[in-house]
Amino acid sequence: MKRLSALAFLLLAALAPTGAHALDLSVGSGAGCDHDSLQAALLAIRNQPGSHTIRLRKETHASPNGVIYAPSVDQGTVSIEGGYAQCGDTAPGGLPDDVSVLDGSGGLERPALRLLIAGRVGSVQIRRLTIRGGDALEEDNAYNGAGGGLSIRGPASVLLGRGASVRDNRAVRGGGIALVGGRLDLFDSATPERVDLYLVEGASVSGNEALDIGGGLYCGGGIVDGAPTFASRHGSIVVHDATIGFNQAGTLGGAFHCHGTVEGGGGFQPRPGDGQAVLIVGNRAASNCAAGSATFDTLVPMGPDGFRPIGAADGSNGIVAIASNEGGGAALCIGASRSLGSDTKPEGPSTFRLQNLVITGQSGTGPLGLSLDDPQARLRVKPSGRHVACSFFEPTPCVSFTGNAASATPGTGGTTPLIAGRGQLELFRANIRDNDVRTALFSSLQGTVVLVSTLVADNTVQASAASPLRSVFLAREELGQRSDFVVVHSTVAFDTPLDRFFSLQQADSTALARASIFVSTTPGAPANVGGAAPPANLRREWCGFFQSTADFATHTELPDPTSGQFETLGPSDKYALDPATYVPAGALRDRCTRSVEDDFYGNPFGGGAPSGGTMADIGAVENRDDVIFEDGFD
Repeated sequence: MKRLSALAFLLLAALAPTGAHALDLSVGSGAGCDHDSLQAALLAIRNQPGSHTIRLRKETHASPNGVIYAPSVDQGTVSIEGGYAQCGDTAPGGLPDDVSVLDGSGGLERPALRLLIAGRVGSVQIRRLTIRGGDALEEDNAYNGAGGGLSIRGPASVLLGRGASVRDNRAVRGGGIALVGGRLDLFDSATPERVDLYLVEGASVSGNEALDIGGGLYCGGGIVDGAPTFASRHGSIVVHDATIGFNQAGTLGGAFHCHGTVEGGGGFQPRPGDGQAVLIVGNRAASNCAAGSATFDTLVPMGPDGFRPIGAADGSNGIVAIASNEGGGAALCIGASRSLGSDTKPEGPSTFRLQNLVITGQSGTGPLGLSLDDPQARLRVKPSGRHVACSFFEPTPCVSFTGNAASATPGTGGTTPLIAGRGQLELFRANIRDNDVRTALFSSLQGTVVLVSTLVADNTVQASAASPLRSVFLAREELGQRSDFVVVHSTVAFDTPLDRFFSLQQADSTALARASIFVSTTPGAPANVGGAAPPANLRREWCGFFQSTADFATHTELPDPTSGQFETLGPSDKYALDPATYVPAGALRDRCTRSVEDDFYGNPFGGGAPSGGTMADIGAVENRDDVIFEDGFD
């Protein structure tokens, strides 16, 4: 295909029909096709009000210099549908491979498809079309080296649906897709030119490469006078049932890089429906955040509990699944949104509740699972209901971190935790098992980590070059910063060597433990607390079991409000947990006043014999006579 110059584009646009009726056009090389290229069909509809459909014959549509759509009038829905065996067919083929291909390989370094919507189209919807071979590698022109496969200029709403895929494209930023909305640092009250991208019906963004950031997707890339071409911009990635997989970034954000503002929103918005999955799998990043770097979207309304809800809806078994991403840091990195017109990130707006999250098989030399990047970020992760049955290839707890492993040889490299960063992270009823980390399982530079009704079991912490000490919770030393850990009705059980449960390297950092179990079955009990903070900064509340009681006198102790003393096992009491279900027995039962409603399995604390509901067991699991436990599920 020859290069379409700007002059030729305008001439063709001027000659396009201008009638005010909807068009239904076919594109392909066969008999009866209205146009022989997607570019020609888009030119035919650009001056036409209403809603339009472009049907692509099932073939490869070569566009080595890219395709551009720039509507000149307001339109409703523009649908680009592939997979038609012949141009005269009224319906596409029904098989998975009944798709058309837009191939941007060869020619100039351009996105394969540019949608310059500018607020003129209600919705652009693409189905049964593979967009591949784009290479937005030039940075000194309007293409900005962003969005190898698809570049969208806002305001815009674009949906990638059934059979749509953006794969095997390259760019400097946003190897697959770039969402070019309004700049994040506007110093006025202008409405951000936001781009909303919806990934639904099994759509995929896969196998793309960014030389810099955002291997799969990037919110940025548009030129504004006086602004760098790489300025971040308003875009929102709304994912219902789709895969963002096997993309790679030369620096940050293997899956995506997308940050927004408080006033304009923008960022990542996972919303799996019942039986659906938001799958972020196999992405790579050379430096950090292989599973994605983003804010969550602050335009999501605040719920009655004071959190903005994302993830699965209440009662739904949809999941956000993050699996087998790797790099300098494999984690999903979440930051706080800044305010328009400033570089400040206010407290409060970036407060989210994420329901149903599974992170497994991650590998790297930095944070493996989740990382909160800003102290203003607050994230609560919890199941979508008491007894919702989630599955990721097999039944799994709806909040689960399993099988994640540091890639560095023990004793080398830096701290490689499962959970890291700043801000406040709250995990409710989480399953944290079989992870292999370096230095600490949880590492905080600033902020608070809260575990409620959470099972931490069968994990391995090994030494790194950064520290020979092996801890479960690490408050890292950073001048002027403080970290706090809160562990309530949780079970922390190790069968591998451990030096400390809490390592508080910052002098004013604290730890609170209530109704929880801290045990290692290997010889030599771990220290309960150590570091620059005094032992009194460990606050033991109401009841609990610690493998060692030798330093109890140095802690701060708060007695149970019912018994008037700190309840723990006596010298003759036997510590007993079921090895499969972690159900407590013997002296661990009915030891302190109930302060949490649900245990790890979603069953109420209290109510089991012999207390009749007034007292709760120690640990994450309540031993109930009315529940049958089998293979860790009730």
